[in-house]
Amino acid sequence: MFDVVLFLGVLYHMRDPLRALERIRSLTGDCLILETHVALLRTRRPAAAFYPADELNRDHSNWWGPNPLAVLGMLEAVGFREAQIVWGPHSLPYRATSAAWTKVRERRPLLRSLDSSRVVIHASV
Repeated sequence: MFDVVLFLGVLYHMRDPLRALERIRSLTGDCLILETHVALLRTRRPAAAFYPADELNRDHSNWWGPNPLAVLGMLEAVGFREAQIVWGPHSLPYRATSAAWTKVRERRPLLRSLDSSRVVIHASV
């Protein structure tokens, strides 16, 4: 058991993110700090994008792009009492600028870059 658990940049690499969060919850004594990629930012209900190949950053180990509501819901489902977003997702103008730059640099589809960002969430037990 650990007072503070850092789960930074890992959730979207998990084949089974809910099971991973269950295991993390069993090790968390007080607080979880989670940082992750999020997608489907315009979706108003909990949802996650599935990346079966290398669609996310050309990396085969990236599996999921949950939206912020899905991450908060998963944390609640595995037993965290309170969870709140403390940073992110970036604003639409920031994402638009970043998406335009990424499209030129990496030839990635513009809309996918517009609809994703990163968040930091603090969750307590």
